[in-house]
Amino acid sequence: MSISTTEQVQIQGQIDDAGSADLQRLRDEAEDALELISIYAGMRGLTGEENRQAEWAIEVLVRLEATEKGKGSFFRAKRRAQLVIQYIAG
Repeated sequence: MSISTTEQVQIQGQIDDAGSADLQRLRDEAEDALELISIYAGMRGLTGEENRQAEWAIEVLVRLEATEKGKGSFFRAKRRAQLVIQYIAG
């Protein structure tokens, strides 16, 4: 199950509406979640809920980076794959 278009729009809306402190909080929360999920993925398979949390956190990081760099969908697709490898499959 991947992040739906509606959820992508919701995440982007949070980013667009957030101040710099809130953006840093979103980044920190996403990175913390992915660090923990990476540990779980190394020890055992992820549960459905953990997989969902990972997808959400990756989408937050991807959209934060794309917004900061003024990048579009190609950058997001490439970066998404990189983060999956880094935190889940790697």
